[in-house]
Amino acid sequence: MLEGANCANCKARIWDIYRAESKDVFYQAMDEFRNWFEQGTWSQTVTEAVEKLCQRVERYAISYDHPNAHRTSNMVDRLMNRLTRYLYAGRGIHGHQHTSERRLHCWALLNNFRPASSSLWTTSNLSESSPLSQPEAIPP
Repeated sequence: MLEGANCANCKARIWDIYRAESKDVFYQAMDEFRNWFEQGTWSQTVTEAVEKLCQRVERYAISYDHPNAHRTSNMVDRLMNRLTRYLYAGRGIHGHQHTSERRLHCWALLNNFRPASSSLWTTSNLSESSPLSQPEAIPP
């Protein structure tokens, strides 16, 4: 089997483990995955990533103790990536604590009103009652 196809199969198996119904099924699936993985020939990068995954099995299994909890979503990841970029652009948190807290508070407030998709910012999507749809209504 080609390396690329093998990696795709590896990813599919990991996602199947992620969707396990219970902690016991999760542990069993991880054991089966480990046995399958050890029989193959893998690049160093893939081997290191899988070893890291296997070392964290106990940490991942904790999520099954909280069946109603949500796992990390893309939405949260996107928001955290925005915050990371914002902090990086501002050279981190500098100055006084009060100033830094206000800056982060303002960022959070602005993000409450920011759409998740930039495609929502087209003029055809703005309502006629919005001041943004009437540029002359916005003071210079």
